[in-house]
Amino acid sequence: PSVNSHHQDHIHVFKACIAALRPLNKPITNVVISYEAPEHSRWSASGVFQPNLYIDIEKHLTRKISAFYKYKSQVRAGGRDKHTIKNHAEYRGKEVGRKACEAYFVHRLIK
Repeated sequence: PSVNSHHQDHIHVFKACIAALRPLNKPITNVVISYEAPEHSRWSASGVFQPNLYIDIEKHLTRKISAFYKYKSQVRAGGRDKHTIKNHAEYRGKEVGRKACEAYFVHRLIK
């Protein structure tokens, strides 16, 4: 999750992960990335999600929406429905000249 979530559980999980993954002598992992949830982009008291990694999902968007609908308790109008998911993916795609993307924030990437 992202620190910009307004869901208290997401914020606690984010903080716990960042604490657990802090580099002491040697990083536990070379990659630490936060994902974007729909609510992160529209409103947050702590700021909006500012991605620095985009993944092209044009070929997978229909399947992503179908998979999301398997989680019936998560589907609701105004942010968690097929139209909003599609529109948001297209919006993120337009930011980088693609048809549809998912957005992420890279905290650490060591190659």
